[in-house]
Amino acid sequence: MESVTCYFCKIVTNNKKKNIGPTRQGGFLALKHLSISETIGPTEEEEVDQFYEDINRALTVPGCSQTFLIGDFNAKVSIQLDEAEKIMRPFGIGARNDRGNTLKNFLSQHRLYLMNSFFQKKEHRRWTWISPNEQTKNEIDFILPQNG
Repeated sequence: MESVTCYFCKIVTNNKKKNIGPTRQGGFLALKHLSISETIGPTEEEEVDQFYEDINRALTVPGCSQTFLIGDFNAKVSIQLDEAEKIMRPFGIGARNDRGNTLKNFLSQHRLYLMNSFFQKKEHRRWTWISPNEQTKNEIDFILPQNG
């Protein structure tokens, strides 16, 4: 299966648009002190490191005091497994996979929060992806704000 790749990255500050270079996965927008990044995670394992490097670059735009990452991370994070996982709460679904561990570590490193897990929802409202045969449901799309 081929991964979806978007090639755009723009910064908007004081109503002026400026191209700051392409990213391999997703898009990026900064508005004075607010940065919003939309992303689509890779489906191939060999692309995961580059994916997180691209996100790391988007998080380092000067002058942005609030950042949101939004999108499909192709990672199953599950629920808060212990109190030390401050970046998340107990309202996720499924079992954590390797990519979920990678995402959790990235979130901790960059002071991002897995907001999907902060709100209690009914089981049928938690999943964000369903398999073609409708037998498998996963939560792989996340809203991740950064804590200053």
